[in-house]
Formats: sequence, C-alpha cells, structure tokens
Amino acid sequence: MPTPSTGYDLATVSNPDSALTDFTLVVDLSTMSEDWWDEVDTSDGTKGRAYAVDGDDENESELACDWVGFDNTGETGLLHVKWAGSLASSGTQKLRVYPPVSGNDSVAHDGTYGQDNAYDANWGFNSPDMDDDRVAGATATGTGSVSIGGGTGPIWKATAFDGTDDGIGYGTDGNIEGTGDYTVSMWVKGNGSQTSSIAEQRNGDYRGTWQWKVDSLEPRWGCYAGHGGQSSAWDPTVSPLWGATTSVVDNAWHHVVVVNASGTLTGFFDSVEKTSDTDTTGTDLNENVSFCAGYDQRQSDDHFTGSLAQFQIHNAARVADWIEHDYAQTNDNATFWGTWTWQTGEAPVAVAPTGNLAGPLAGPFAGVL
Repeated sequence: MPTPSTGYDLATVSNPDSALTDFTLVVDLSTMSEDWWDEVDTSDGTKGRAYAVDGDDENESELACDWVGFDNTGETGLLHVKWAGSLASSGTQKLRVYPPVSGNDSVAHDGTYGQDNAYDANWGFNSPDMDDDRVAGATATGTGSVSIGGGTGPIWKATAFDGTDDGIGYGTDGNIEGTGDYTVSMWVKGNGSQTSSIAEQRNGDYRGTWQWKVDSLEPRWGCYAGHGGQSSAWDPTVSPLWGATTSVVDNAWHHVVVVNASGTLTGFFDSVEKTSDTDTTGTDLNENVSFCAGYDQRQSDDHFTGSLAQFQIHNAARVADWIEHDYAQTNDNATFWGTWTWQTGEAPVAVAPTGNLAGPLAGPFAGVL
C-alpha cells in the first residue's frame, strides 16, 4: 500500500549480538514525540504504518503491525511490529512509524501487514494484559475476583492474582501442541511466599505436562515436567532450572524463559542462562490439554500471588541472543530505542497536467504559464 503522506517518528533499531530472523519488536507508544501524537486524528490504530528503512533512509519495506491498546486521548499503547527478514547484528537499521490518521485505510487483522502476522511466536498470549491471544484465538475466562489486564506490567498492562481464588482459564482453545523444540517465555512478578502455580498445561494424571511454580521452601523457579506414569506430587528435582538461590518473590518484574532443544531444557532468568536439564519425557507440548494461569488445576490452595504478562510460546528453540534482545526491549524500552525523532513528511510533488486546458481562465495571473 502507498506510503502515508504525513511525517513519522524514526529511531535506530538496537542491533543484537547475532542476526535474528523475523524478530518481533515492541514500541512503547507513550515515548513517541509530541509531533507524532499531534498528527493523530483517529482512535483506529490500524490506520498507522511501520516501515523498515536502511541507514540512508532510502530503501524501505512495510512491516506487519499490531497496535495494542491504542489510545489517542491518553497518548498510550504498544506497537508490536515484526521485522521482515534478518535483523542484522551490524550496520544501521531504522524503524519508521507513521501515526494513525483518518486518511489512511485500516489494515485488516489477517492482512499481510495486520496483527496476525506481527508476531514471531507461534502460539501465546501476546496481548500484554493476557485478555486474549493474538495468535491462536483462545478466549480467556477469569475466576475469582481477577481483573484481566487490570494491573501494570513492565510496560503497558498485566494481570494480577490475589493468591486466594484468582486465575485465568483458556481451556483447550489455544490448541497448544508440538513434539519438537519450543520456547516458553513470560514476565512475572511474585510477591507471595507460598508454593504456588504460575502457569501450567496439565491433564489429570500428570502425563506429558508442564508447570511453573514458586517454591517457598527453596525460593526458585522450576519447570516441573510430568514424567510418564508419575503419580506423586511434582518433583522439585526434575527441572529446577534457575537454582535454589534465585528468588523471585521480591515484588519485582523478571523475565523467565525455558527452552526445549531436542529434549534438553535450559532456563534463562532476566536473559542470563542458568542451568540445563536433560529430560526426554514430559517435555512435549500437548494438544487438547487444558492451559491456565495463576493457579493449579488440581490443587485448590495452590494460587499464585503476583502478576503475569506477555506469555508466549514459540515452536522453535530460541538462541541466547534472541532471549537477551527480547528481555532488553521490554526491560528498558526507551534505552533500547534511544530517541524517537520527528521527520516531516514531504509534500506531494505537483505534476503539470498534459493536453489542452478546457474552459476559460478568469482572474489576474502573475508570470508566464
């Protein structure tokens, strides 16, 4: 589609240590310039555009966008935009973001540049408030007094759980499945001391399921994968991927990731690789196994106290540079992007008509036509 005629905000993309293909970038729209917001004259974020441009601002290509929670009155929202091709580890790469204006066409969610194509995750609750999932179409159902998206996340929104009866259930709508490599990532803030479940995919007999927990006896995260015919409670020695000294019940946001690469689980905490554990059983994602967040589906007293945001599942084993870049752009979005600068759009170039002019010309004219 044609490039909008308005001006745009421009920032240099932070280069990763190694090239990342089809990486999803996140822009906190509250950091956009006042000139950018002054151009906005619509509440429809899908009328905005984003382009990748080279270092000389000459070659550009349009990118798929998801304008999350766009608020033209409060001047807030998030932009998720997927970089087309390789986000290089060297050279100058820039992101050009055009403000939503009423003169632009809206972009369909399933269009080439719509929200469905804005994510590198294959499945996940990419909407920061977890009110829906921007990829698979699952619907969130709250339990207890939970306010989905009612809390504040590391950027934008999050869902807070009271540790008593709050939870979010998604059933099997999301159809989480896969027997190959995958990556599970989330932002979590724990402020309770009890043993509690944060998120899980689980069936009745523990077979082939996984669960994330806070263990108050030895404060740590663990990806507790169900083992074949295991009938006892979850064994904290199965995959304590972050170690007994990593405490997250500190009322601060942390980026927690587990990567399954050919049966080896590796944990990352705030982008730092912790430990690995080879686990050939129980690591697969499973179709039609219920997924929930904030509580344990089998234990009524196992509720999480804290907040959760940006839960994602990738059907690929993400490398350390990918995880580090994903952490950096959320942990300190302003530093990641540097300064957004307003660039005035060029006025359309007038083209003289060809052929004869019909009709009389009236009024005084200066100069020679």
